[in-house]
Amino acid sequence: MMNDDVLALQQRIQELENQLAAVRQPPEVERASLAQGNDPVKLRFTFAMRDNSKGYLDSDHPLNLEQDLECTWNDVFRYLAPHLETGLPEITLRNVLARFGDEHVPLNIRNRSDNYKLFSARITTPAFSTIKIQFIALGLIESFRNESGLHRLTSWRLTPAGRTEMYKLYAVKKSDLTAR
Repeated sequence: MMNDDVLALQQRIQELENQLAAVRQPPEVERASLAQGNDPVKLRFTFAMRDNSKGYLDSDHPLNLEQDLECTWNDVFRYLAPHLETGLPEITLRNVLARFGDEHVPLNIRNRSDNYKLFSARITTPAFSTIKIQFIALGLIESFRNESGLHRLTSWRLTPAGRTEMYKLYAVKKSDLTAR
């Protein structure tokens, strides 16, 4: 009798795991109709500027400028993908995107003629959400729960399709070698 109970519980566990897997998968969308690859995207960043007219960075009087950073979906994915290979907590993913902003600062901010100089970049919450949702819809990333001490953190990693796309963007092709 006990074996039957164990078998019934194992079957129920399998049913629930299958239901959970179905819920976790993004809804099927017509991926060809989604912006991707070399399609342009505008992502809003906050660029923190510091007054250095006193010979040092004055962190007490920052100037925060919000501006769109224009790039392509491939630019963003190419930057993120290697970091997502083994998975990242959400806060770390935000920090990686902040570094992306630091490296792609619009010229009108980088070349300001006043005393304010760029200190840091932060991606806005709507832009961060847009990136996550777009890459989920394209089947490139997925979320998972990562146990860290007492906390269960939402983390992000590449899907098999995301890994394949990363290889397409990064792998050196023979024609690249002969062109040198």
